[in-house]
Amino acid sequence: MKGILPKTILLLGMISLIIGNVVSYGKSISHAEDLVLVGKEAGLEVIPESAKLFDLTNMNPGDTYEANLLIENKYTAPFELFMRTERMSEVPKEGEADLFKQLLLTVYLGDSQVYSGSMMDFATTNISLGSFSQNDTQKLRAVVHLPGPETGNEFQGKTVDVKWIFIAQTEEEKPDDPQRPDPGDGVIPKTRDTTPMAFYVIGSLLSGLGILINRKKMK
Repeated sequence: MKGILPKTILLLGMISLIIGNVVSYGKSISHAEDLVLVGKEAGLEVIPESAKLFDLTNMNPGDTYEANLLIENKYTAPFELFMRTERMSEVPKEGEADLFKQLLLTVYLGDSQVYSGSMMDFATTNISLGSFSQNDTQKLRAVVHLPGPETGNEFQGKTVDVKWIFIAQTEEEKPDDPQRPDPGDGVIPKTRDTTPMAFYVIGSLLSGLGILINRKKMK
């Protein structure tokens, strides 16, 4: 019976560590690698949130890709929606062809055109997409085009990865001070989830206790 106790403790520790890994993995894949949502607790919902926006690989001159997102406010209060884009792939060396600069992007929110121009220049800092009241739904449509005549062979095989970040900010989150930081400063509210960490701590303690008891019995 005494020999069963340390083995049981060690087993429980291993189970806790496994659960921690599963929970952490589940959270890490909640969004596609190029779509990040900040403020889901404020009611921000983007559909589909699990689909990659653009696959900007093996594009030929004249190709056009389109992505459609449905943005909703599921909260009980309005929020202001900000967004920005960040380049994830490596920047080409000086003198090399840059597909990010060559691509043309047009963005629509509902029936309004938000932007038209080089993809590289779009939302480099946080821009406001306006206020969303409770249950408001807006369609965001983004069209990427690689122009034909202006695109030479130097762009063949070039790729680029771009991250799209949507940030919902409620009135309650905004300080009363009129000197509050401009949303364009690139600061994203930090969120903290301790659930996986709790499993890691419990698992480590139980595993260590089980090993310690086993060593004492061996002596």
